[in-house]
Amino acid sequence: SGRWDTFSRCPVCSSNDIRYFAVIRYFRHSRCRNCGLVFVNPAPPADVLSQFYNSAFYANYRLAERDLAYEEPYYMISMYTDKYSLAESVASRSPQSVLDYGCGSGAFLALLRDKFGINNAEGIEISSAARQVAESCYSLKPAESPAGLSREAYDFVLLLEVIEHVSD
Repeated sequence: SGRWDTFSRCPVCSSNDIRYFAVIRYFRHSRCRNCGLVFVNPAPPADVLSQFYNSAFYANYRLAERDLAYEEPYYMISMYTDKYSLAESVASRSPQSVLDYGCGSGAFLALLRDKFGINNAEGIEISSAARQVAESCYSLKPAESPAGLSREAYDFVLLLEVIEHVSD
């Protein structure tokens, strides 16, 4: 396992006014008193993140999404806002290509494709369980990393409930 980097400044606003916040799911979190960002500190290395997002604990969320997708199309366990309004907002910008970074089960990508006609949409997802749900429920094949994408640039990039999960 690699080195766990400890932040002395906020990774978003660079303020040095960060304080211990809580231990959540075994990870110590800090909170920036300037911008409010809550983040894992120290930050786990890529191999630890990969292990976590591919663990049975995390896969349970994806399995719930798979099971509920049959009852409620485009079900997303972590989406707290109105996904239809958000999809409409994305579509209103007429993007030629969309990237959903951390697309989870692919439900939002499928919604964009199926209900809003956005066919040039791709996703990146580190969780193999989530990628399997995207394929089985929505006939999508999210990339595991940027290297697996078909484009180098996109008109529109989404990070839905993702920014707090990336270290840089």
